[in-house]
Amino acid sequence: MCIYNKKIYEIGYKILEIDFCPSLKNEKIIMGKENILRWYSEIPLFIKKETQDVYIFPKILNLDYGVNFQLKMIESAIKGKV
Repeated sequence: MCIYNKKIYEIGYKILEIDFCPSLKNEKIIMGKENILRWYSEIPLFIKKETQDVYIFPKILNLDYGVNFQLKMIESAIKGKV
């Protein structure tokens, strides 16, 4: 587990919001659709690996890629057990 996640957990935060909005629009490789979907499915699992009682809520808002992509983001987040 990332040291920062562990510290946040140890001080009592059990509810986390993840947000992978396209704030790095000029970074096409980083902000590709495949990467965003992978982040929503893998990062919650990574966080929960050692702290199963953490609740993770994804922020689903990506207006650059349209409504259908937002639905895919939700599906990926569900795979990540949010």
